[in-house]
Amino acid sequence: MKYLTLYLFISIIFPITYLLQVSAWSNKSDAEIDLKKVDKLNLNAYIEEYNINKKSIWRVRVGDFPTIDAANTASNVIFNNLEIKPWLL
Repeated sequence: MKYLTLYLFISIIFPITYLLQVSAWSNKSDAEIDLKKVDKLNLNAYIEEYNINKKSIWRVRVGDFPTIDAANTASNVIFNNLEIKPWLL
């Protein structure tokens, strides 16, 4: 019971949200091409830079989604229109 109470308390302060990662590129211009495709689907898409071993990776992401069902719905929209299966994060 103590852990459930702690979980509920933390989830109120830090709500759980879900993201989709559509793609990741070593070249920003490639990420921008994917971003334009996803933008046409009226989803909240953005590019996020991630640095690893002093190299940039450009991640195309969609979200935040308040529920896993909402994230899965968006994932299906992306797959049905672009034939890309995003990763659920």
